[in-house]
Amino acid sequence: MKTLNWADILIILLYLVAVLAVGIWTLFRPNRGNIKSYFLAGRSMPWFAVNNSIDNSLIFMKILL
Repeated sequence: MKTLNWADILIILLYLVAVLAVGIWTLFRPNRGNIKSYFLAGRSMPWFAVNNSIDNSLIFMKILL
């Protein structure tokens, strides 16, 4: 079995630090909103974006099954 090179480990660690930094940054943003605006997008999403989301979900499920 091959072992990871030091460069591979460095890239993995940098990725984990970047994901953690984005998570902490979004946690402490001043205007996070609330759970309702998160799921409803503030009721400002155009109809074609909602339609694309639904269509893509249905296509993915057809491919998965």
